[in-house]
Amino acid sequence: EMTGSDVTQHELIQIGVAASSDRVFSARIGWEKFNYNPDSLDVIGVTPEEITQGPSADMVDQALVEWLVQQNFHEHSLIPVGWAVATFD
Repeated sequence: EMTGSDVTQHELIQIGVAASSDRVFSARIGWEKFNYNPDSLDVIGVTPEEITQGPSADMVDQALVEWLVQQNFHEHSLIPVGWAVATFD
């Protein structure tokens, strides 16, 4: 999820990866300062205050890499599929 639909102005605030229905990684990404479209945040049910409380993008990236290793994924072994994979939603 993002704070709006313009990738040049808005921030990525949530990421999810599913290897199967019971192997799922999901994390909020926090930002101290960010641009946002209020309608976009309403749609996903997130407040600006919740975004400021999330972990940094670096921390989420590290946690995702650790999760992928635990799931026994290797570099270049994933094929992304799902909603808005080619673009941001």
